[in-house]
Amino acid sequence: MRDKFFCIILAIAFFMKSLPHSPIMKAPLFLIKSLLIFIFFNHFDLHAHQISPPFIASHPFEAPQDQDLAKNLIQPLMFNTLEQIRSAGLESAELSQSPWSGWYWPLSEGGLAYRYADPDFPSTAGWTSILNYLKTHQGQGPISRLSPAEKYDLLVGDQNFSLTQAMLQLSEDHSSQGSIDSWMGFCTGWALSSIMLPRPTHSVTLLAADGRTEIEFLPSDIKALGSLLWTTGSSPALVVGTTCEENPVQRDLITGRPLHSFCRDTNPATFHLAMTHILGLNRRSFLIDSDSGFQIWNQPVSSYKTSFFNPITGNAGSIELSKVSLANYTKDPFHSVRAPETAFLIGVETHLTFIYETRPSSEKTDSETWDEKRHPIYRYELELDSSGKIIGGEWLTRLHPDVMWTPITSSIPSTSGDSLIDPKETWELKQSLPDSWLKAAKKSQIYMQPLSSIIYRIFDWSSKP
Repeated sequence: MRDKFFCIILAIAFFMKSLPHSPIMKAPLFLIKSLLIFIFFNHFDLHAHQISPPFIASHPFEAPQDQDLAKNLIQPLMFNTLEQIRSAGLESAELSQSPWSGWYWPLSEGGLAYRYADPDFPSTAGWTSILNYLKTHQGQGPISRLSPAEKYDLLVGDQNFSLTQAMLQLSEDHSSQGSIDSWMGFCTGWALSSIMLPRPTHSVTLLAADGRTEIEFLPSDIKALGSLLWTTGSSPALVVGTTCEENPVQRDLITGRPLHSFCRDTNPATFHLAMTHILGLNRRSFLIDSDSGFQIWNQPVSSYKTSFFNPITGNAGSIELSKVSLANYTKDPFHSVRAPETAFLIGVETHLTFIYETRPSSEKTDSETWDEKRHPIYRYELELDSSGKIIGGEWLTRLHPDVMWTPITSSIPSTSGDSLIDPKETWELKQSLPDSWLKAAKKSQIYMQPLSSIIYRIFDWSSKP
C-alpha cells in the first residue's frame, strides 16, 4: 500500500512539473515536492526494489576503507563467508553475563558532582541554578546526600574537594549562554567500564581519610567512579568507523546515503564480520556509537540475531534463496558505489540488543533486573565476491552504528598517581587509605582522575558477597 502511495505522489509530481510554469502552479508544485521528500524520509525504510537507477547520483566505487576494516577489531578473522558463519553457529549469540546499565553523568547536571540522592537538588531549574546550588552546598549536609565526586573527595581526604570542583569547571567550560547540550557526559567511560569491570551488586561502607567518618558508596556511586576512571585513565582501544560531525548530515535525496565519506560510518561488511567474531565467536561485548549523527551515544552490545532477505523481492529466506546475482539486479539503487569484484548481493536483518543508560538511584543493591535494554533492527545489504567472501555493503536504514570499538581485553586504565603507591602498604576494607595511597590519589586529582587502584579495590569489594 505504501509503495502504491509513493508511486502516486511521484507521478503527480512529474505531471505537475510538465505543466506550464505559471505563478498559480508554482506553490502546489513546491508543496507536492516537499510532501514527497517528507513521506520518503519519514515513512520508508529504503528497500532496493523500490528505486530504479535513473534517479541515483553517481559516486566512486567503494569498499570498506583502511580505518573501517573488521581486522582492525579482531585478529584473526576465522570466517569471511556467510556459509562459514552459519556452519560455526554464529548467526545469533547472547552473552551469559551482560554489561551493566549505568548513567552517563551529563555535564548539564554537573557530571559526577550531581547530587542524585539530594531531595533539594534543583533538577528542573536549569544549568545556572544547578551550578549555584552545587557550589553553595559543596560537602554540606548528610553524607547520604553527597554526590559520587564529593564522597570520593572525602575518602581521599581532599578538603578542597578537587574532583567536585573539576566536575563543575568542566561543566562550565562546556556551557553556552547558561545551558549545556544534554547529551554531553561520560557515556564512553560508562560503556567501557560496564564491559571491563564487574557489576557492583551491593553498597560498600569505607572509612574516610580522617579515620572516623564512614562513607557508604552505593552501586550508583561505584559505577560513576568506574565510568570516570575509564574516561580519564589511559587505556588502549581498537576502533573502526568514523564519527560524522555534520549537523544535519548531507544525504543523497533518493537513497539517503551520506554524500561525504566521513559520514558513512561503519560499513555493513565490517559490522557483520566484527559482530559475529567478537560477540559470536569470542563471547565478548563490543561498543557502538548508536547515533549516526554528530551526537555520541556509546552502548555496550549484549546479543544479536541475523536473518536474510532477497534484495530484489524483499522476501525473507535462507542464504541460498536470498542471495542474488549483481548481473540480474537491474534496478540496484547503489549500482554506482558497489565494491569492486562484487558478484552477489544479499539482504540482512540484524536484531541487536544493547545496554541502555539508567539514572542513578539510592538502592543499596544492583542486579541485571534493573538494567535497561534497547533492541534496534538494522537492515543492510552485503556485497559478496564470486567465492562468497564478504567484501562490502550498504545500509538500507538510517539507524545503524556510527563507530564500533572495543577495549583491549587485558587493559587496565592507568592513572598518574599509580606509581606513588608503596607496595608494602595495603588498603583493607575497615581501614582508611594508607599514606602512599593518599599521596597517589592527590596527584591523580590534578588530572581529574580517580586513582585506579582505589576504584578497582572498591569494585572488587562491591561485586563479592
